[in-house]
Amino acid sequence: TTSPALAGVSSASTKAIKLSLLGTPGTTARIEFSEDLQQWSPLAEVTLYYGKAEFVDAKAFTSGSCRFYRATVLVPK
Repeated sequence: TTSPALAGVSSASTKAIKLSLLGTPGTTARIEFSEDLQQWSPLAEVTLYYGKAEFVDAKAFTSGSCRFYRATVLVPK
């Protein structure tokens, strides 16, 4: 299983952005965000059906600061 990659970021509305992920089909990924690149908070978990997934962050522009994103593979317990 390879780590999911953020393949694209686009505007979904004036307050939201859409993240596109690519990776190994069937992988579950956790999307996290940070405003300072030091402390990361979980945002969502998505499954990469057919090796891709999309997620809309509806709160991307509500905090008044920039958001950075990363995706990691969730390992089944």
